[in-house]
Amino acid sequence: MIHRFDPSKVHVLENKERILMYKKFFDEIMYFLENKVVMDVGCGTGVITDIIAEHAKKVYAIDISKDRIEMSKLLSLYKLFTKLN
Repeated sequence: MIHRFDPSKVHVLENKERILMYKKFFDEIMYFLENKVVMDVGCGTGVITDIIAEHAKKVYAIDISKDRIEMSKLLSLYKLFTKLN
């Protein structure tokens, strides 16, 4: 079964507690990714990809769902925009 992106579930992406939990976990184990190129296969909306990007030299992210890739791009732009303001 292929899942389609459901805009009504965007609130899940804004779950700061969940994202902070991921960030804490990855911050503790990502020291070995410093200055390395990483591929995130099955990146979904890119929540974990963004965390990996804080540690790695470069991150490539792929997913079977075009909708999730588009959402990932939008979320990355949103994060960049909010950091600039």
